[in-house]
Amino acid sequence: MIYPLKNTIMHYDWGTRDGKAFIPRFLGQTAEPGKPYAELWIGAHPKSPSLALTSSGWQPLDRIIASDPARMLGAASVRRFGPGLPFLLKILSAGQALSIQTHPGKADAERLHATDPAHYPDDNHKPEIAIALDRLEALAGFRPAQEIAEWMTRLPELRSFAGSAVIEQLIRHPGNETVFELYSLLMKQSVDFGKLDLLIQALVNRFRALPDPAPEQVQFLRQHALYGTDIGLLSFFFFNLLVLQPGEAIFTGAGIPHAYLEGTIIECMANSDNVVRAGLTPKFKDVDTLLDILITDCNPFPVMNGTPTGPDRVYRPPVPEFEIIRCHDSSGATRVVESENLARILLVLSGELTAEADGQSVTLKQGESCFIPAATGTNTLRTRLKTDWIVTQAQLTEE
Repeated sequence: MIYPLKNTIMHYDWGTRDGKAFIPRFLGQTAEPGKPYAELWIGAHPKSPSLALTSSGWQPLDRIIASDPARMLGAASVRRFGPGLPFLLKILSAGQALSIQTHPGKADAERLHATDPAHYPDDNHKPEIAIALDRLEALAGFRPAQEIAEWMTRLPELRSFAGSAVIEQLIRHPGNETVFELYSLLMKQSVDFGKLDLLIQALVNRFRALPDPAPEQVQFLRQHALYGTDIGLLSFFFFNLLVLQPGEAIFTGAGIPHAYLEGTIIECMANSDNVVRAGLTPKFKDVDTLLDILITDCNPFPVMNGTPTGPDRVYRPPVPEFEIIRCHDSSGATRVVESENLARILLVLSGELTAEADGQSVTLKQGESCFIPAATGTNTLRTRLKTDWIVTQAQLTEE
């Protein structure tokens, strides 16, 4: 059986609004004035599972999967990941910066969930991929240590905040260890708000006076206008500042700091909602946990373009929970797809797609999606219009 889905919109403050709101336009809806549209969740996370259309009406997808995990997910998936859908698919549309954040690995997630379930609601890790649908500005990973050292020479105000010794050590010996030492010191010093405020105001005043500020300084001023005095503002001088074009992607594994600043993406992750925040947020910041799990790998951050496969492009991250296949079909195209005993979610980005299996036919238009269980027979997929759509599935083969 193919299950059409009804998905949940999250209205976080950083979402796009009014005429810039991508998600309601994508769904063919009218945006409510002033209301932020941040994420569209497509999956079976217990916080907000999609509703699936069954013969008895709309039912939460996580309950449907739980009723028969082997049939819904496939035996290999159940053995590897347990009886839940291993991935969560989203459309994310940022009108302003998300928090500077990272995510725990599997062992850390289990430990944090056991000791602090209020802040860490899942015992699962959260590696994630972001595929740009339009121009995406983002921070990801520590930039090369020499670049950070050069910024430290250009920011003398930091010496009164962090002390000259640790900064001089980084300038003389740029590397992962000296970067981590300085970053850790800055994060711990941030608890002194008065001292932090003096530093931020000094930087704001100097950057405003610059005739041609660097992109990092522009972002510093833009985010300061939104978040005020926040230690996360210093991240622009430590992390890689990226601009992705449509179709480009980044993968962030456990311990990698990142933040989406502005733009709309397809996002897919292991089925988890754990976040360790470091800045650009009024929410809970767990500095000790952040520094415990942070990976300080000072290098330019790799940008993925996917692997071309005929008219499609496959985004295959180095984790088994998910991969994304972005498909482009002309009007009147037909595909025959074997199930491979994998559960799949299909989402139409534009155009119209009809999925047929086991005598059932479901037509999806832009913004619509469906869940196809692992036990479903061969799928026939037909397009009536030029269609752009994605398939999300685990990277597994049946044993």
